[in-house]
This record gives sequence, structure tokens and C-alpha cells, in this order.
Amino acid sequence: MSDEPLPFLWDVDSRVLTAIVRATEVDGEDFLNAQAIFTQLGVTAADGARSVRRLVDNGYVKTAGDAPGRNAVGLISGVTERGLVRSGAWPSDADRLADQIIAALAEAAENEPEPERRSRLQRAASGVAGVGRDVLAETLAAIATRSMGMG
Repeated sequence: MSDEPLPFLWDVDSRVLTAIVRATEVDGEDFLNAQAIFTQLGVTAADGARSVRRLVDNGYVKTAGDAPGRNAVGLISGVTERGLVRSGAWPSDADRLADQIIAALAEAAENEPEPERRSRLQRAASGVAGVGRDVLAETLAAIATRSMGMG
């Protein structure tokens, strides 16, 4: 047994997931032959099959049946919501909440009749938007994770 650190599997898995999302959701392919993706990415059939198996087992990718053998993969039939979010092709709950917070602050400022309060709301909306939606979404996700006792 080697003392070398284990490889970070997500490096391969994220590339495979991104290629699957592109093929199924952007290019509109109904069923994918996984081998074509492995070849495109320069991933061996065995490494690619293990990657797809991890993606399927963890709820990122759907297949149309299993192929026989440990390293075999059936036809890839689609990507789950979790896979779309993880690949960045679809917003997470935190992304949607960040958008809602920014919109709510802007709307409240627009509808506020009192000038001083309107000014504070405008500064808040500008500040939150200035921080950036991605930073706000990451912060909200971290807060949610901690509140659920997961972080």
C-alpha cells in the first residue's frame, strides 16, 4: 500500500459532468455514449466509467440501464437538478435567494415614500449588489449549511 496522497477525484468527475451537461442540455442529445465523452476529454474508459458511476451514485447523472461489468456504463440519459446546479448550469437555492434579496431591497427603496429611509434602502441594495450575487449566494449557502449542523 502506498503512502502517496489519494487523487482528488472531483477533478475528473467535474470535467465529465460538465461534458455531459453540455451534450445533453446544450447540444440536445437524448442519449449519450459515454465513451465519446471520455475520448473527447482524454480520459481512459476505466477512469471515465468510474467517474460516471460516482456521478450516478451521488445523484448527478441518470443512465438508461446498466451495462455489464464493474467499469461499464449504460447510456447516459440526462442530468439531475443536482447535477445542473453543481455544474453551474442552473442556479442553486442560495443563488435564487440572493437574487430575491437584491430585488426586494431595490423594490422597497423604489416604493419608500420617506426620503431618509429610501436612501438607506438604496444604499443597502447597492451595497448588497456591489458585494456580488456570487459572494452573497456563497455566504447564504454557508449560513444554511451551518444552521443545519453540516459545517
